[in-house]
Amino acid sequence: MKGTSAFTPVFASRLAPAFARYVDLKRALGRRFDLPARTLQSLDRFLCEQSAKYSDLNAAAFQAWCHTHEHVTSGVRRVRMLEVRSFCPTGPSRSASFRIPVSSRPTING
Repeated sequence: MKGTSAFTPVFASRLAPAFARYVDLKRALGRRFDLPARTLQSLDRFLCEQSAKYSDLNAAAFQAWCHTHEHVTSGVRRVRMLEVRSFCPTGPSRSASFRIPVSSRPTING
């Protein structure tokens, strides 16, 4: 085991409370959740920097954020995309503003 201190993300976008609750939930369930928390913090920073263009997390914002990760390998980029996808509720009773349309979701095979 490397260290015992967990990364504590700081969120500031409109979705900050939802990001924080999600990270807290995953950690309460026993996950360390450091790398996914960093990914969500990256998305949060992007949403803050682009708040004039993207007021919420939607397909266009998700695609634009994905383009900021073109410098990493495709496997790393895919993992980050899947981490954001798992943050987004998928049930019919959940808020539609948090859903990434199926056409924008990453595929498992590429």
